Amino acid sequence: GPDDIAYNNAAYEARIAELVKQALAKAPDPQGILDLIEDGKTREEAIEIYFRNRTRRVPYAEVSPGDADPELLLQDADTDNMRPANTWMYPFPAVDDDFTKSATDGVAYSKLTLRKDEAKLLPSATNPEDQAIKDGLEEKLLGDRILVGNNLPATWYNNTPAVVDNDEEQEIDGTEWDDVAEPRYRQTRAQPVIELDVSNRDGFWEERSANAPEEPLAPGGVRIVTGAGVYLPDDPDSDTKVVWPDWMPVLDTTDNNFIMDIPTDQDDDDNNNDRPYLRMRATAVYHYTFNNGQKPIACVSSFYDPTNRFTANNREGLPNVSGDKIDDFTGGNSHNGVTYQPSGSTYTTYSTELAYQASLVYPNGRFVNPLLKDAVAKAGEDLTLAEQAAVDSTICALEIYGGDDGGDDGGDDGGDDGGDDGGDDGGDGVGDDAILTLNPKPNGYDLPHGTIREIAFLDARQIKSIDEGYKPNDFEPVTQVSSTTGAYDLAIEKRQPLEIRATELDLNELRKSKAATGGDDDAQEYMIPNSGIIYATRDDALPDQTTPNLADDRPDLKASAADFKLDPTRRPHGIMLVNGEKLWRTEGFRKVEKGLILSSNLPVYIKGDFNKHQSGGAAVEEFMETVALTPDFYDRATPNPNFACRKGDPRLPNCTGGDDWRSATIISDAMTLLSGNFRYGFRNEGDYDLRNNRIDNTSGFGVDTAKTIADARLNQGFWDNNFVTNGLSSGRTDLGPDDTPITDILYSDPTGIKANAIGSSYFNNAVTPVQRRVDFPEYVMEVCKKLPVSECTATDWFVGINPAAPDETRKAINLSEADGDKTVVGESPENLLAGTTARPADSRYERFPRRIAFLRENNGQLIVDGNNNPIPLGIAEKANADPTPPDITVQPFPYVETDITINGSTNKYCKYGETCNAAPPAPNTSTNGIPRIQPNTLWFATVSTRATPTDKTKRTYEGNNPLFYEGVADTDGIIQPDTTEKESQPLVYPVLQLQTTTNNTTTPNNIADTTGSKGNQAIRDTSWSQRAVETTFNMVMATGDNPSRPQSADKTIKADYNGGVANLPHFLELWGDKNGRVNANISGSFIQLKRSNYATAPLWQIGKNVDETETYTGVALGGPFNYVQIYNTGNGAGRVTSYEQPTRNWGFDVGLLSQTPDLFSNQFSLSDPADPNEFFRETSRDDDWVRTLLCATTDDGVTKAINDDQRPTAYCKKTARIE
Repeated sequence: GPDDIAYNNAAYEARIAELVKQALAKAPDPQGILDLIEDGKTREEAIEIYFRNRTRRVPYAEVSPGDADPELLLQDADTDNMRPANTWMYPFPAVDDDFTKSATDGVAYSKLTLRKDEAKLLPSATNPEDQAIKDGLEEKLLGDRILVGNNLPATWYNNTPAVVDNDEEQEIDGTEWDDVAEPRYRQTRAQPVIELDVSNRDGFWEERSANAPEEPLAPGGVRIVTGAGVYLPDDPDSDTKVVWPDWMPVLDTTDNNFIMDIPTDQDDDDNNNDRPYLRMRATAVYHYTFNNGQKPIACVSSFYDPTNRFTANNREGLPNVSGDKIDDFTGGNSHNGVTYQPSGSTYTTYSTELAYQASLVYPNGRFVNPLLKDAVAKAGEDLTLAEQAAVDSTICALEIYGGDDGGDDGGDDGGDDGGDDGGDDGGDGVGDDAILTLNPKPNGYDLPHGTIREIAFLDARQIKSIDEGYKPNDFEPVTQVSSTTGAYDLAIEKRQPLEIRATELDLNELRKSKAATGGDDDAQEYMIPNSGIIYATRDDALPDQTTPNLADDRPDLKASAADFKLDPTRRPHGIMLVNGEKLWRTEGFRKVEKGLILSSNLPVYIKGDFNKHQSGGAAVEEFMETVALTPDFYDRATPNPNFACRKGDPRLPNCTGGDDWRSATIISDAMTLLSGNFRYGFRNEGDYDLRNNRIDNTSGFGVDTAKTIADARLNQGFWDNNFVTNGLSSGRTDLGPDDTPITDILYSDPTGIKANAIGSSYFNNAVTPVQRRVDFPEYVMEVCKKLPVSECTATDWFVGINPAAPDETRKAINLSEADGDKTVVGESPENLLAGTTARPADSRYERFPRRIAFLRENNGQLIVDGNNNPIPLGIAEKANADPTPPDITVQPFPYVETDITINGSTNKYCKYGETCNAAPPAPNTSTNGIPRIQPNTLWFATVSTRATPTDKTKRTYEGNNPLFYEGVADTDGIIQPDTTEKESQPLVYPVLQLQTTTNNTTTPNNIADTTGSKGNQAIRDTSWSQRAVETTFNMVMATGDNPSRPQSADKTIKADYNGGVANLPHFLELWGDKNGRVNANISGSFIQLKRSNYATAPLWQIGKNVDETETYTGVALGGPFNYVQIYNTGNGAGRVTSYEQPTRNWGFDVGLLSQTPDLFSNQFSLSDPADPNEFFRETSRDDDWVRTLLCATTDDGVTKAINDDQRPTAYCKKTARIE
């Protein structure tokens, strides 16, 4: 079956690794390896290519998931015929030791058996010697069109042994052709590997993009390399090398954003050394016409702060090209997309600074800038293109930032004051010591500000971790390999989409921007060069590394891409293409101008329409009879002369209007297609900074480990996710149009799409768990003005009171610094700066963590009632017997209407440790037994028995019951007196959109339990993910994908499926709902090039056996809240997370066939292994033209050119040729 014949990529890569390890220990190398080394390959690369050409693929029938594959030794290891063992090379055994003849049963080899009907093999095929087949005139049977090699490798050996030619035949024993009784044979259909990965750094495409061609029609390209960035500490004497990563909260140094009070201990190490943090990132841009593509023509700033829509804006005085490009520069903290003239500085100038940057590591152990590290190890000499680009981009960043290494005041001033100083005097950079000058035409090349810039967003498919058993402390710092189990068992409430940093390329600006070449029309170059070749990459992207290399101390990237282990330390940053509707540089025909070949070793995203077939805005199709108006597709008969042509092409005189379309090829690690509706959003919209972004912190680097951080968060009431209590649905009015409050109902209402439901990759991505908001009791919230959450302690939390006071006199009331009943109780909810569960916090506190406020002593310890239960503060609404407290005020719950006598004094609640003269009120009997019900209020689990709020058997979700909570320090949920446990926060359970998508019942006691699907519809019918609009993407897509596997026989290893060709392009949006689907139009070609090294998250993200239930109701519960553990997307039986599939209006673009070949098509084309026909027709010797040539003489006009016995003497006489 299909599970048996599918290839086990992990087993294949393990075999290649083993063969390479064995061969590296041998000497001398066979000639085949020496030839590759002579062509420029390293010895290890040459050996790997050698064995990939000689090793067949491994079907799952041979090596099942989880099975061991015995290691086998090389054959003839000390000869030129060194090769794998026969069982690793041939799919079927030889017959009588004759390897030119194979069996049909591969029991001892591939464990597959060929299908046949007696002597006829499937698929049926005609003898290739049939003249009609040879002439290509007729394909009689299926096997005439589908040429089958049965997994024979590109290079194999005969009995000598000797390498056979590519067209050598291997007879298949006991079979014959369907048309004649002659033995059937196979030929290899595998093409020899020449390059290990053409899009890799320093690979074919990066090298070609830097080549200066010697002929006008030869290719030369553009390189765009975004650096890893410059990280510097505040203290120049700090010697720590562990950075504060850019995926953590941005440290704002502009002093124009209120209360950016990042605590002093969260960005330093265990020895109190300041940790370096990101000060500047830059992109180096190269054009082949400038210094032969070896020096950058431009430096482009790429420092982007996605905290919110204000910080994403550029600092005042800089061009307004970052983020949403809002006009108000207040709070702007980015320096992004600004083009500078490079200084020409070299490695020698900055060798000290570069060495420092090369030494930096992330808290998870990965190197910040691996390529710069390699360049520094060579002392800047004999660098590869990639290493030199790492040097250049880092120098660009240093010189945009301020030209120093942060070791003196200049570095600090550069970071703090650059926005003002750089802009006020004409814009020299970000700091007083800046070296570079703003110049949108650097070195004479047009590169407008904003053409290249950085953006950030969450990719919902690329979750950080999927493995509950991930152990960050097992990270291997030498090999840089992470330790995971490969199980897809992390609770969905704990999962986190990774933040993608992408270099956004505005293709419309690039195609219009001229290079400094001048000359006639054909000589004019552009920033999309005439060849179309662009190589784009980022040095801060980090590949998946989960399998070590057997030969040396480094990871095996190909094995890691196939091992079904998701690396939490990877960073699949990429390239974003926008405004690509048109790619032409000039509308008319230019013989030198190709389309576009964009290559990257990273994931590529395309946003919005790309390369449309159109003229004057109207669609252009292959035929005049359009598909939409022609009932029968095959009735179209009138070719459109303007389709896929350029006006003025001398070959096509009838092309009068032309077509905007150009041939376009995108080569990438992965491809994601986004509609024009997709919005990146900002961190604050989904509380990104409040989730635990340090789950991969490892020990040994002088910083808090992942476990320490997780425990600290739990102690403060937070799991790894905070469930977006401050985000888009919180009712804030400063996020939507016209100050309209954004509420839960805009996303959860299944009756129709709400116009005000703002899309944000940080919020409604269907993976980030978002707490639902419904009509529910309103509780007071408190805020901690620290980031990240793990730095908060019991005494850091405050409510904040604002009795109509001026901003400077607002009181920050901390519940642990005064008796809660005297300072907060009785306040109106409108006065609470930290907000409530129904009210957002003051806008100046919205980026900080909030939680439900419980009564506490002045030392931060909880005040508990007579049952040792904590006392939450709620908002009371009913009138009381006495005048205090007033209506609608903060009250502890439960509280009673009359005072209780406590040791001679009175109070409305009973403190722990004191004797109450009145029993606590019974559930649902006290006045104001629960807080008032408010709309758009955070929805929590409740409990039906007030005296036992931790009893999970009594858990409900009804608003007329008190809060359910779980204890932190013990398992019984009971808070013990006089312990540090009383400083912790009770863990309340949120109700999430992951399970409860649409249930908005306003009657609290009718709210459905989240363990079922009652009252909920699939996410595709809501706005919990962004909605796509019809979009066109026309291109050749040569990209990577992820492997598939069947479940193991014992079901301990779950099945995984990559979605096939339908999911070669990734999607992140809802392309349909219950009313229908939206078109994703693609004309082009799909090429699965490799397995992805960066975008390695699987399509199926739930570990589930294929025979298990595939419906939402009845699925096993789990996770921290015992909720349903599949995704309610309506896609992939709950295994697929982030999208609803489009109508796939896809097909091959026949326009490609009429284009002059570009470099990609030349490289991808294959030569016919058969002998070519060298003539249109082979003329005989008696043809008059041939006889005339045979009568020829030499230059003297007398001497015969050929011997008499070859000359047609009679013809020569007749035509008066010399006799």
